Amino acid sequence: MSGSVLCPWTLSPPNQWAFRLAIALGYKGEEKSHKIYKFLQTIPAATIQEAVPSVVRKEEKHNRILMAFGPVVEPYRSVGSILTEDPKDMLSKTWSNNDVPLLIGGTSFEGLLFYPEVMRRKATLDEVGNCENLLPLDLQVERKSKSSLEMAGILKTTYFGNEDCNLKNVMKFLELESYREFWHPIYRTCRSRIKNAKASTYLYRFDYDSPDANAMRNFFCGPEIRGTCHGDDLCYLFRFLLLNKLNENSPEFHISQTMIDIWTSFATNGDPNCPSLKQVKFEPLAQEDDMKCLNISNKIEYIPLPELEKMHVWNSFYTKGKL
Repeated sequence: MSGSVLCPWTLSPPNQWAFRLAIALGYKGEEKSHKIYKFLQTIPAATIQEAVPSVVRKEEKHNRILMAFGPVVEPYRSVGSILTEDPKDMLSKTWSNNDVPLLIGGTSFEGLLFYPEVMRRKATLDEVGNCENLLPLDLQVERKSKSSLEMAGILKTTYFGNEDCNLKNVMKFLELESYREFWHPIYRTCRSRIKNAKASTYLYRFDYDSPDANAMRNFFCGPEIRGTCHGDDLCYLFRFLLLNKLNENSPEFHISQTMIDIWTSFATNGDPNCPSLKQVKFEPLAQEDDMKCLNISNKIEYIPLPELEKMHVWNSFYTKGKL
């Protein structure tokens, strides 16, 4: 589950991004959606993809807008519309709350996904400063205001203490990004399900750290970096181009079999409990303040979510009814 579920990626209207893209590709017409659309239809997909990175401006990159295009609330309603309201509002009243169980999960160090980005451009760390640029965009708080500076100070203290953000403590920055982009949106999704859904919601946390089989971590960070990166759980569910076939006698193979067993059971019965879990009972979520997860590591346990303590820091930024 990506952070895009409950956190908008852009501060600009969708058509403004498309207008920027069109201009980058040679468009000289008006900022009219239908004209921009017709123009872009004439451009090969590969050419559009090459131009996309140039659309995001320096200020937007500074505010951790990670890409130009992602899910947005659609400005026009049609038969094919998907996002017609803020996803958070839709989540509270979606039809799936009634009878569709949900299995959702993340990895213990999601933020390792951004390691190569930071290594390519180390100024990303130097620009963090007081952490104001790392506040969630959907807070829509005025920058440099008293509220913004107070919240930024809390983030800074929580993740860096009295230290500055720099290359020396890059892992602290990546931990913060784990929460900002992934774990807090996951938490908010689970929180909504606890509050609104009649069907069960199960949460897992993948924490298995293999030197060889965590292919996403090795691809993005190299084998010298430890931790369980965004997407590493998928390496144990599917055959992966960057991963050799697992030895059937290895602990990695056992983890893979367990992951497949969990998902197969859930797909078949709406319940992830399966023979591979043995004596471990994987319970559905019940309380937002005592959120528990199936922690999949060298040992598989059903435990309080380890990220929950710092989650309250992010929760504190939202007024009642906005979380």
